Amino acid sequence: MKKINILSLFLLFFLNSCIKESSQQVEFIVENKSDYIIMLDVPNFYSGHIMGYNLQDTIFTINSNTSISYNHQSGFGQASHEPFDKAQNIIIYFNNTDSIVYYRDFLRDSLGVIINSSRLVESKYNPLKLENYSGGQTKKRKNENGLEVYIYTYIFTNEDFEEAVRYNSTMK
Repeated sequence: MKKINILSLFLLFFLNSCIKESSQQVEFIVENKSDYIIMLDVPNFYSGHIMGYNLQDTIFTINSNTSISYNHQSGFGQASHEPFDKAQNIIIYFNNTDSIVYYRDFLRDSLGVIINSSRLVESKYNPLKLENYSGGQTKKRKNENGLEVYIYTYIFTNEDFEEAVRYNSTMK
């Protein structure tokens, strides 16, 4: 009888200590508050659903004073909180003329030497970096499907364009 009580207590402790993961929906909103039409060229952008996915090159066009949104959701556990998910770089065009490429991580050559500028990885204007977004979990709110909702927003301003012009002028 004593063994059954100890086993019962152990079982209750074990069941209560299990991590309960719930499903998540992560929404990214990209707003254009600049004076320019912005095109985002995103190689290997994840598009899909819980049962499968595609990696495909995708171009988003965002007119001035408009926005786009996309989301990731998980069937169980944590969804991706990485902006533009699998993309390692993003090319941003302003009015189809000026452009800049940002990278998620540093690129290295075969000898391990970094070949892209830290300015293109660590910039506060890099929309591949979650720290450049506002938002996050929305007070444990759940959507109509019972998913925890996270909303992140990146806002393009004229400063993003000016940074692209500054960077390009240093490359000449």
